[in-house]
Amino acid sequence: MQSLVAILLIANTINLGADLGAMADASRLLLPAPAWLFIVLFAAICIYMQVFLQYTRYVAVLKWLTLALFAYFAAVVTIHVDWGDFAHGFFVPKLDKAKD
Repeated sequence: MQSLVAILLIANTINLGADLGAMADASRLLLPAPAWLFIVLFAAICIYMQVFLQYTRYVAVLKWLTLALFAYFAAVVTIHVDWGDFAHGFFVPKLDKAKD
């Protein structure tokens, strides 16, 4: 049982680091600042919200933040993608011949 807890702790730590890094990289697309600054900022915001907000208020904030996830679905629905070309380009690698 202890090994399972250790594995879950390691997996969740890696996942949290990846999420913070992804948020920092996305923020760097908008604002010119170092990634470590965004990582520290987002970590501080998350810790502040978990520690100082009441649970019901924190849940309400997270519910509204999940609306951003629906943007992915909205993008797929609103843009017109040729799924055949997408699948072909995704599954069949494109090899360029080296020019000498």
